[in-house]
Amino acid sequence: MSGRKTARDIAQSALYSVFYEGAYSNLGLMALLDKYDPPPAERALATEITYGVIQNYRLLDAYIAAFSKMPPRKLQRRALIILRMAFYQLLFLERIPDSAAVSEAVKMARRSLNSGAAGYVNGVLRSFLREENFKPKLPDDETARLSVEYSLPDWMAKHFIKSYGRDAGERIIRASNDRPAAYIRLNEYRADEETLRRALSEENAAIQSAGFPAGAYIFTGKGDPARTKAFSKGMFFFEDITSQLAAAALDAREGCTVIDVCASPGAKSFAAAQYMKGKGTVYAFDLHENRVGLIKTAAERLGISIVKPAAGDASVPNEALYECADAVMADVPCSGLGTLSKKPDIRLKDEKELQTLPETQNKILNTASKYVKPGGTLVYSTCTLNPAENEDAVAAFLKANPDFSAQEPFTGNAPEDIIIRRNKTVTFLPDKCFGDGFFIAKLKKERRM
Repeated sequence: MSGRKTARDIAQSALYSVFYEGAYSNLGLMALLDKYDPPPAERALATEITYGVIQNYRLLDAYIAAFSKMPPRKLQRRALIILRMAFYQLLFLERIPDSAAVSEAVKMARRSLNSGAAGYVNGVLRSFLREENFKPKLPDDETARLSVEYSLPDWMAKHFIKSYGRDAGERIIRASNDRPAAYIRLNEYRADEETLRRALSEENAAIQSAGFPAGAYIFTGKGDPARTKAFSKGMFFFEDITSQLAAAALDAREGCTVIDVCASPGAKSFAAAQYMKGKGTVYAFDLHENRVGLIKTAAERLGISIVKPAAGDASVPNEALYECADAVMADVPCSGLGTLSKKPDIRLKDEKELQTLPETQNKILNTASKYVKPGGTLVYSTCTLNPAENEDAVAAFLKANPDFSAQEPFTGNAPEDIIIRRNKTVTFLPDKCFGDGFFIAKLKKERRM
């Protein structure tokens, strides 16, 4: 522990690093929480404010602009962050009294800046509180209005509507601020359903079945599932339901050889190992040694010995692996546009960042295909909603590789209004009751005659 910091102090530091230093919110916040080790309630509040401000920053700025003499972009950086935090509490955290939100913001401005800034912050917030039921004026254009209301950059909102149509596009935009369900997967190597339920009940936590695929559950307890004894004992691991469906599409069976070319954090490898009932081998590769270490640690916690983590560049062919796998998983690096509700700082990305991804994805997909045995399966997946990274990438691959053909990757009973099927590929729209926006293509390699 290195000096006491309040939840709001920690949130302010995390937000500054995200908005002005290019930090990832999860990594920056976690580093601060580990450094100052606040009590659980303070930890939860710091997390809630940090993610909430990022998730709503454009809407918060619309409120600030209505009561500030200076536009948000011209305010001192820390003053803007403090005002965003205060407005977030006033608008979204009903349990926090208005007086507390204002007074804490003023104190923070005085500590972080000066008494003049504190007075300015106080004036802006008091002016807002004097206006009952105030709503800021939003753009008249529907897409622009949604961009501000749900705090997406204009290009991103336009992209969703252009790529998926008005109805589906607006659904994606509105889902970006949903609080998603916490999906986990039962680890059959350590527990059965009854054992897991009993262990969690002792910690005032619970699970409910997701219905499908087998082994998928929603964590319904309060607090952090990763801090439960059941997690530390390896009874479950985290994996969104759509990711679990991608692992199921591998058709991994007992005695198979499976290669996961971009494995970190390992969930799909672990799920494949379960389908294989501990018989066979799953090679879990990742580019970075530290991530390989995370997979090893998780495999040990889960008691899954057939997963073999190792460092490997997914875009560089390894001739030793040619045609050695019954199934290959290529869950490629992507723009992550299907995970906005979990990773709100994705909405701070520049559109140009998307343009270089298809080339990398194409290299990985072509490399992964070399490892598939005749008759084997290649699953390509992303957690993004961008046809250039999804359907277009698969279409280009199939045109260049006629020995592969697309197969239906999913025949379950998910709500049809969240599924887009194109050329035997499946895109899941983000849904708070079903999971991330996600793309799955299942490609079969022809057997040689």
